[in-house]
Amino acid sequence: MNCYWEEYIDGIESFTYNIMIPVSSEDFKKKILDFDLAFLSIGDRTGFFKFSQSDMIFNYINCRKKMFFNQNRQWVELLDLEQFEGSSIKNMNLLIPNEIGELEVISYHRPFVNVRFLQLNRGNFFHLSEVLDLPYWYENLSVSVGSNSTIWWEDIETALDDNGYPIDLNPPLNNRFFSYRVTPRFNSFLRDLTMVVEKLEGTIELDGGNKRFVTHKGILLDGKIIYQEDIDEGRIQIPKL
Repeated sequence: MNCYWEEYIDGIESFTYNIMIPVSSEDFKKKILDFDLAFLSIGDRTGFFKFSQSDMIFNYINCRKKMFFNQNRQWVELLDLEQFEGSSIKNMNLLIPNEIGELEVISYHRPFVNVRFLQLNRGNFFHLSEVLDLPYWYENLSVSVGSNSTIWWEDIETALDDNGYPIDLNPPLNNRFFSYRVTPRFNSFLRDLTMVVEKLEGTIELDGGNKRFVTHKGILLDGKIIYQEDIDEGRIQIPKL
């Protein structure tokens, strides 16, 4: 079976969700760590992404509780995974179905090239030195989760030609064999993360994407939001070969 989806198409935005968390001088450390723990743990639990070491999340949070900033990095931001070597983005893996539908662990940072199924982009952030002398401060921190891949869609309408240029596909190609294996994981991740973000008085907003499929609650498959639990518990059957 051929894979018709593309890992990345320049100028074709599949989806972008912006996450915003308000923080102050009184609570920024706790809120950042609460968000980071939720983001990483939910991603791991839903199978949206994994880390090469099973204890990475615990070690990252534990190290930051003991020493929130190291000497070389004092940025106030969400998901500062470069604080410690063990939590670097290069240790992050994505679970992508191969041609027979088995999930393969693919390094987010392969040698010489980044995997581009998913982009985690810094939003609002600042350096601690900017506010260190203030008696009180209040800021919004943000990060975005986005993709320019077509792997998420049930039907693929755009592909790359032999020269790497986007072309329209008419009729669209049926991608359900693959999309049903990845999109529900993202939907479960987004739903559970949204509940945590709201408890932190933050927001997750849809900033752009394929309007045919993407909604503020997740990505549609055959007109509805399907979660990974729907697959795991047998309520929804995923397409077979």
